[in-house]
Amino acid sequence: METTFTYLPGYHIDYKGMGFDSLLELRYTISIEDDYAFMREGIKIFYDPATGKSTNYLREGTHRYTPDFLIRNWQTGRAYLVEIKPLAYDDFNALALLQTVCSHYIKVNNYDWEYIIIFENEITLSLAKQERYEAVLANKILYREHFGYYSLDLRKLHRQPVKKQSPPHLSWDEYLLYIKRNKLPSQARF
Repeated sequence: METTFTYLPGYHIDYKGMGFDSLLELRYTISIEDDYAFMREGIKIFYDPATGKSTNYLREGTHRYTPDFLIRNWQTGRAYLVEIKPLAYDDFNALALLQTVCSHYIKVNNYDWEYIIIFENEITLSLAKQERYEAVLANKILYREHFGYYSLDLRKLHRQPVKKQSPPHLSWDEYLLYIKRNKLPSQARF
């Protein structure tokens, strides 16, 4: 099957201290940010395109794949390695290869993740989130000063209201450890 999809040049959008090259990725972030801890393009997977197996040994012909997101649900602890695609994307052979590569990578590294591909028609925004999305596009909301926003996500762990004393600050390493391995520091209690 011949692929007909071509990506159009994107433009840079800042949201909460992260840069996005795609409106689709921005929409996805806004759709999940209340329920998931996440990192964008934080996992790099090297693989042999002939076998579809991930590898740590770089040699001639080794390819690199960077999924769009790694997310972990604050309530359930379930984690997903996520690839976002426009509805018009039609290279399903490439997606099948990525599915094989990611499944192997997850298994070899003993992660509790699941690899999923999300098409744009699966991303829905509530009215409030749609307004936030439109405000970001209209440049009414500027989040560049919120580089430490990850610590705020800790409040969602048990869906309890924030107490008068502020929650313990999660360092970037602690936040990443939670996303990757579902582990939080012992002092993170509410």
